Formats: sequence, C-alpha cells, structure tokens
Amino acid sequence: MARLELDDVTKVYRGDDDEAGVVAVDDVSVEVPDGDFLVLVGPSGCGKSTTLRMIAGLETVTAGEVTLGDRTINDVSAQERDIAMVFQSYALYPHKTVRDNIAFGLEESTDRSDGEIASAVEEVTELMGIDDLLDRKPGELSGGQQQRVALGRAIVRDPDAFLMDEPLSNLDAKLRAEMRTELQHLQEQLGVTTVYVTHDQTEAMTMGDRIAVLDQGELQQVGTPLECYHQPNNLFVAGFIGEPSMNVFDGHLQTTELVTDSFTYSFSAESVSDLDLEDDSELVLGIRPEDIELGEHSTDENRFEAEVVVVEPMGNENIVHLQFDDTPTDDEFIATTEGVPSVSSGDRVGVVFPEAAIHLFEADTGKAVKNRQLSFTGTPAEMLQ
Repeated sequence: MARLELDDVTKVYRGDDDEAGVVAVDDVSVEVPDGDFLVLVGPSGCGKSTTLRMIAGLETVTAGEVTLGDRTINDVSAQERDIAMVFQSYALYPHKTVRDNIAFGLEESTDRSDGEIASAVEEVTELMGIDDLLDRKPGELSGGQQQRVALGRAIVRDPDAFLMDEPLSNLDAKLRAEMRTELQHLQEQLGVTTVYVTHDQTEAMTMGDRIAVLDQGELQQVGTPLECYHQPNNLFVAGFIGEPSMNVFDGHLQTTELVTDSFTYSFSAESVSDLDLEDDSELVLGIRPEDIELGEHSTDENRFEAEVVVVEPMGNENIVHLQFDDTPTDDEFIATTEGVPSVSSGDRVGVVFPEAAIHLFEADTGKAVKNRQLSFTGTPAEMLQ
C-alpha cells in the first residue's frame, strides 16, 4: 500500500506531422492518500482512462510526475510498478480454470513456491466467495463470477495500488448495484490505495472517498461526493454530478433581480451584497430538482406558474417535468416529489425556488459565485464523518 500522487501530469498525442498534437490530459494534479478510494469521473473522451493508463505505465507521460510511495514511476516499466489493474473486459484466459487464471500472475512475476501460490489463491477465492468455482473455466461462469475472478487475480498480487477501469459496465443494473457494495466493502477490508474510473456519476457518488471530475482533459474539481454535489466549483460539475441533473436558467443581474427569459428572480439585499457582482452581470441560476417546491398556496416572493408536462412515478419519488409559459418545448425543467403523484400532465402548479437552495455561476466562465446554503453548519466533508 502506498500514497499515489499526480503532479501536473499531461499527455499529448502527436502524429508524424503534428507538432501541436492532441492534448488528452492537461496538467492534472491529484493526491490519493494511502488506502483511499478515488473515483475519476467524467464524460466519454474526458481523459480519465488515459490518466489511469499513465499511472499503470501503459501510456507514457508527456509532462509532469507520477509518484507511488516514495518513488517517481514515470520511467518504471508497467510490470515493475507493483500496481494491479482490473479492466472493463474481464481479460480472463478462456482455456484456463479459475484457479489457473488467478495464479498466473504470481507464477510469472514471483519466485513463490507452488504451495505458497496455491495457498494465496485459496485465500483470495474464499474472500471473493468463489472458492467453489476453482476448477471451472470462464465460459462456465456468469458475468458477476467472471468479474470476481478478475478482481481476485488483482488482489492476490497484494499490490501497492489498484486501478479499475469501468469494471462494472458489462454487468446488468441489479448485479452492478450489488458489485458496487461488494467493491466498497472489499476495498475497506484490504485498505489498498485505489483509483476507479467511471462515467457513471452514481458510481462516483456512492463508492469514492473522494471524486475527481474531469472534462476535456482538465481537472474540474476534487472533493468528497457531497462537496462536489452541494458545492460545485463550476457549472460543468454542477450539471454532471447528480441525477436528475441540476436545472439551469440563463439571466442577467439587474440591481437585486436576476432577469431570465421565463421569470424574474428577486434576491434579498444580503445576498446581493454577498455576491459583489456588477449590475447587468450575465449569470446562470441553478437549482437541483429536489429543492424545487411545488404548491399553490406559497407566499414566497419567488413563486412562479408552470405547467406539468410529464410525471414519471419512480415508486419512492416522482420526477415531474415542467415548463414555463411561452418557452420552447426543450426548455423543460425538473422537480422531484415524494410519494404518490399529486400532480398530473397538463396541471398548472406554483413552483418555488428557495433562495437558500439556489446556485449562481458566471455565464462566461462557468465559475460558481454562489452555492446553496446547507442546514448543517459544518462542511460537506464533515457530514460524511
């Protein structure tokens, strides 16, 4: 086990006649303390898998340093980095049994005796709950069992760090949820420094001690899941983290009001003073679906009329799609409500955006200038403790 650190790591792909090249990862700096679970999350093509491959030694680092423990590993070969990697495809040898698949890495890279290897394999398969499958071949296993074999093959090496590249994406939804929980328990039990790559923000929110959000090769934010959810650094993080996504409305500040195409939002004098923005600043107002209040009898100053377009009953909650008058059909926004649906398609309802729950971002840079107020007096990181 060891601390992992990326210091201004950059990866540029250059063709034969391309001096500028394509920047896949741009000055990424992040530290993973010994034993921590970091999730790299972002849309397809954002550079997260490339970052993981540079840590593993499968891609060369154009600039910056990768440090594992007390040594810089930029020029260390992949097989000498003491890192175990689990891929999206299980990458099992189809002609070998579960026992031989898990033992193969130890046989090739260590001088352990056959007895020591057999003992290690049995210990790991018991830990993974597949000790009754040792003599089966991959073709005789389910997807979840194959994933456990791939994990067991990594664990048996007792590495300094685990790297996981979307290892659950080939599983069905129910099994994926089960394996998420299993992976969390396993990582806590082993205490191995882990970097996990996914494009699924649900996995990021539920699995990581911290998450690192990437977009177009650039690091947008590193923090606990709750920090990234409640206190996003910018509009990209606010929109990417959370399902359903945060609702956003473009507008410009006029004294104490934000004027949008659909409504005019009034701020308290205290909020305007705290914002310290110039009049007529272009801003984006954001509010998460669960923070929108629906009701006819609210006396809130920022109560607006909207029409219910679609109601999606989800069992424990309802996803309500709404639309302001005279706005294009693709300008819907979403509220979530609990329990039995209280509204139906075509209803007109009052909607309230509580001032304590709104976010504001600079329209040109996307930088957050105001995040929602939390009823908890500490930081989101303290909420997790």
